[in-house]
Amino acid sequence: MRCFPTLWFSLTKVKDALTYSRSQKWKWPGHVARAPNNKWTKRTSLWKGPKGIRKRGRPKLRLADEMEIVAGENWLESALNRAEWQRMEEAFTHKESSVSKLNLSKKKKNLT
Repeated sequence: MRCFPTLWFSLTKVKDALTYSRSQKWKWPGHVARAPNNKWTKRTSLWKGPKGIRKRGRPKLRLADEMEIVAGENWLESALNRAEWQRMEEAFTHKESSVSKLNLSKKKKNLT
């Protein structure tokens, strides 16, 4: 009998690693946005860094850039409203998993 991953996850209460990590990645900026302005975590998260091309091995997008894509440029204000921020979390977590599935299917087609 073949067991599909969604059924397996619901039966065993095990969380999908990709969805869980994306969920945690979304929750951290919400936590940081609600912190006082003098906290170093908030100041470093909002820091743009040196201008220019990022070095090899560095991600092209910063965490704040990813938040701007989903929540808009004023993501800090959106994060203050917890209900709205949690609603956007689902869009953020499922966006990446569906994109990665599409990339895998494209790679499989190219190999055949």
